[in-house]
Parts: sequence; C-alpha cells; structure tokens
Amino acid sequence: MDTYTEIAVSPEDDIEVRRIGITNRSGARKVIDLTSYAEVVLALAASDAAHPAFSNLFVQTEIVREQQAILCNRRSGAADHASLWMFHLFIHSESFPGDISYETDRMRFIGRGNTLVNPQAMLNVAALSGSEGSVLDPIVAIQCRMTLEPEQSATLLSSPASVRPVTHA
Repeated sequence: MDTYTEIAVSPEDDIEVRRIGITNRSGARKVIDLTSYAEVVLALAASDAAHPAFSNLFVQTEIVREQQAILCNRRSGAADHASLWMFHLFIHSESFPGDISYETDRMRFIGRGNTLVNPQAMLNVAALSGSEGSVLDPIVAIQCRMTLEPEQSATLLSSPASVRPVTHA
C-alpha cells in the first residue's frame, strides 16, 4: 500500500484539512479501515491544562451521518461569552462508498487497560460504537472501511481539528 498525506492550515481561520491518498500496489483486493482521531479541546490552552476534566463536562457531541461528520459544542457558562464549536469530518470519493462509523467517547475508543499507542478500536474488527451526546472525555474519531482492487487509488479529505467561535444571536 502506498499512502500520502497533505496538510493545509488556514492562516486566517481556525481550520486544518488533510488529504489522504491510498493506492493498493499489491496484486490482491485489500479491505482496509482508515481511522482519524482527535482530542476535543474547546477551551484556552491554560484552562485545559489546569482543569481538563472540568472543561469536558460542558462538551456535547453530535454525529451528523448525512455529512459524515461529528459536531462538538462547548456551552459557555457566561451569557456574554460565545459558544465554541468544532467539527470533524471525512469526505471520500464516490468510487468506494465504504462503511463509516463514529466514536466520541475516549474510553470506548481506547478500551480498558489500553493506551493510544494500542487502542481497542484498532484491535477490534467491529465498527466504532457511535456514541454521542455528553461523555466524560470527548474525542472525535471516524473510521471508514474501504475495498481497494489491485492498483486502485482512493482519496479522502479529513478535517480533524477545526474550531471556530460562534456568537450568540
């Protein structure tokens, strides 16, 4: 398998986009799972470092399957502060509409006794759980299963850590 990743970061907006290319160079059909993972931090770096568990209490996650995305929102405690939003998505070519699954609960992704180096989600053949809503430790993970024939290529776009403030109307 040949893979490449191109990363573009906007100098004007809080957005990062990754283009991932995969080519099956073998002589056999390959079924692969591509998983994108990011930690949810919707607070200033100093606030998150001082009280990460407290910041996570105010984060809501929502899976938007029609857009192949996860939307996160951190409710502000003060009426004069804007809510913070984050989205995470996969866009893939129409040539291989693989199965897509989602996870927003860090513990379900990592699993008991595992670490990010060897998470349960990478050991398990089953799809991600699809948990959403209020979770103790929110993450965003999207997994796409695809089948590539010999010499077939695929391109995916992922936005793993896009954050923008939204003001109240």
